[in-house]
Amino acid sequence: MESTGMDPLLAAHMHNVKRSPINRLPDELVLQILRCLGNDLLTMLCLRRVARRFRRIIDDPEIRMAMRVDCLYWRSGRIFFEMVDRFPKDLKKELWRRIQKDGMCDQCRMLRPGGSAPDSPDAGWLRCSHECPVMLRSPLSLHCDGCRSGGRNAHPCLGRHGAARLCEHVNVSWADMEPYLSEWQQQQDPHDGQACLDGFKVECRDPSHDKRCRAEDAPTWPRAALKAKAHQMSDWVVVLTFEWQPHSGSNVVSLTSDGRAPASEMRTLFQRHRQGAAAILFPSSPRLPLPEMACFQDTKCRCLYYEVGGGDQSRPGNPNRHSCAAHICSRLHGWHRTGEIVSIWRHSPGISNNSICLVTHYSRCITVCIRVNGGNVVAVTPGHDWYHAVDPDLAPPQRSPKIPCRDKSCINYYRSPASFACR
Repeated sequence: MESTGMDPLLAAHMHNVKRSPINRLPDELVLQILRCLGNDLLTMLCLRRVARRFRRIIDDPEIRMAMRVDCLYWRSGRIFFEMVDRFPKDLKKELWRRIQKDGMCDQCRMLRPGGSAPDSPDAGWLRCSHECPVMLRSPLSLHCDGCRSGGRNAHPCLGRHGAARLCEHVNVSWADMEPYLSEWQQQQDPHDGQACLDGFKVECRDPSHDKRCRAEDAPTWPRAALKAKAHQMSDWVVVLTFEWQPHSGSNVVSLTSDGRAPASEMRTLFQRHRQGAAAILFPSSPRLPLPEMACFQDTKCRCLYYEVGGGDQSRPGNPNRHSCAAHICSRLHGWHRTGEIVSIWRHSPGISNNSICLVTHYSRCITVCIRVNGGNVVAVTPGHDWYHAVDPDLAPPQRSPKIPCRDKSCINYYRSPASFACR
C-alpha cells in the first residue's frame, strides 16, 4: 500500500482488516468462540489485546450480558481489563511469560527453549547476598560497597560507580550528586534544603542540541537539576530531572488547508529529535517505537492529517486547529510517580499561515534520595530508582553468566526501558 501514498499507520490497519483471518469470521462464530472460552481469562485477555474485533465485542455491555458467561472479569468490562494490576499474581506471571515469548528474538528463543526469560533487563545484573543492605532497601537486590569484601563474587557497587546519561555527550554519576544530597539530608527543615540542591547544575552545550527557532531565544541545551518535593505526609524526596526542549523551526511542518499537520512530517521531525538526546530521555521500545506520536491519540485528537492515498479523503480536522487540551505521553512508575514524559505544544506562528513551530519537551525524573520526616538523618545511599536509571554501558563490569541481548526488536534488549514493577 506504500505505492498509493497511504500513511503507514493507516496502511497497517487496512492490511489487518483485509488479511486477518479473525476478521473473516462471522459474528456468530466469534461469539461461539467466546462462549467456549468461559472463564479462561488469560486467553480472553490475549485475544482482546491482539484483535480489535474481540475488544469491541467484549466491551459491548449488551453482548456481555446476553452471553451470560460466569466470568466476573469479563462482565466487568473495559475498566477491569485495562487494570492488569488487579489480576491474580499467577495470572500476571503467565501473561508476562507469553508476552516475553512472543517478543523474543531468535537467539533468545534458542538460549531459552522453554520460553522463560528474565523478568526485566535488570535481571541480568548479578544479585547481592541477603546480608547486603541494598537487598533490604531495594527489590532489585543489587550492589553496594559491602559487596567488595572479597571472594569469588566480589564486584563494585552499581549505584555508586554507575552513571545515567543526560545525552550522548554528558553523563551524571552518583559522585556528582552526593555532596549536594548529603548537605540537603543534614538540613533540619527539608523546606530549606532546596538552596543546597540549586548548586547542582549540569548542561550539555554541544551545538547539535541547540534547536531554538529564533536567534533571540535562549539556547535549548539539555539540562540536569536536583529538586526536592514533598511526598504524601511522611517523607520528602529528591528528584534528578533531565530536560530537553527542542523547537521544530517554522519551515519544517506545513499545515494543510484545514490547519492540520501531516503525520509524515511529524514523524520525520521526531525521528530527527531521536538522533540526539530524545532517544535517551524517553527511550523507544518495540511496543512504542515513536513515543511522540502517542501524544496525538487517534480517537481524541484531530490535529494530524493521515495520507490515505488517491486524494484527500481523511476525516476533517478540529475546527480550532491545534487547540487540543494537551499532547502528552508519559511512562511513570512507582509511588513517587517518576519516569519519562514528552509533551508537545505550539510555540509561535511561522512565516506564513501554512506553517508553525512546535516545541517538544522531554523530561526524565529519577528519585535519588528519600528522607522520612521525624526520622534520624542517615547516610545518603543509592536508591531503587537510581539503579534502574544507571546506563548499562556506563555500569562497572559485572560477573554475570547472562549475555545481554543487543537486538533492538527483542523484548530482552539490554537497553530497553526498565520495568519498575520489580518481580
